[in-house]
Amino acid sequence: MQNYRGFSVVVTIILMSAAGAAQSAPDFQGQVLNYQTKEIYHSPETPGYTSWVGLWQLPDGTLQCDFRQLTGPKDKTVSTCPMMESKDEGKTWSPEINVPQWKGINETVLTRAKNGDIVAACRTDNPVEFLGLVNDQYSGLATSVSTDNGYTWSEPYHLYFWGRHHPNMVVMPSGDIVLTYVVRNGYINDKDGFPRFGIEAVVSKDNGKTWDLDHKYILASYSAQIKDTWWGSTQSTTNVLLPDGSILTAFGTGVRNVPTQIQCKMDVAMVKWKPSTQAINTETTLRDAPYDSDLRNKFDLYSVK
Repeated sequence: MQNYRGFSVVVTIILMSAAGAAQSAPDFQGQVLNYQTKEIYHSPETPGYTSWVGLWQLPDGTLQCDFRQLTGPKDKTVSTCPMMESKDEGKTWSPEINVPQWKGINETVLTRAKNGDIVAACRTDNPVEFLGLVNDQYSGLATSVSTDNGYTWSEPYHLYFWGRHHPNMVVMPSGDIVLTYVVRNGYINDKDGFPRFGIEAVVSKDNGKTWDLDHKYILASYSAQIKDTWWGSTQSTTNVLLPDGSILTAFGTGVRNVPTQIQCKMDVAMVKWKPSTQAINTETTLRDAPYDSDLRNKFDLYSVK
């Protein structure tokens, strides 16, 4: 594999081009049982903006759907994450339920903890001090927990105030929850002034209530080959728990983008890794630090030994 500036991972990374030559798709046999479109919600504003839809099913068969909604002036929008419910396999849906704790929350993903709680990992809106800078790359990361199948939710637990988002979760056989996310801001630039990006993971041992920020995993990190643009950044993470107990984490990366390009190219990379089972110390410096502090949000990759 070609080497890129500072591209390092805990294990081998596989890069798959999203802009390469077309390839023949393998034979695939499938059957469409029922296909029809039906509008179940429209933003209260015109033209309105809704996206990033999530769908999950409760033990009693009830479907719940959440989505990102932007409202307000174009230069000062506010995100919310309404939810809707269907008890007839999606034929009809309830009016939207606006979760009061989720104002300024978007791109929510959910998982069911081993104790039955639902854990939501959420992207948070750009802090006011970063509005207008590099699109939305300064968004933060928070989690919220429901103990009653999604009808009520806890106040957001803020992991990072800015620079880290696009979360995904996987529940381990032990009950530990592993949360992966992208790092788009917060890493100190490299020695040549190029921005650095990465993929990290943290673990919760209490069903998503708190997260061990002091023993995070840096799954991938690299220096971009281009400055003053988001083109070199990391993109959404997703995870699969494999039979051997390891995790396959996939994410997007702009590591190959260079200043001479006129169009952004994104690749897909994958890391196969396994959370450590070794004893760790009781360090809580980062977890105890204010969530909007530089200590929590900034990190120098050169400090990693």
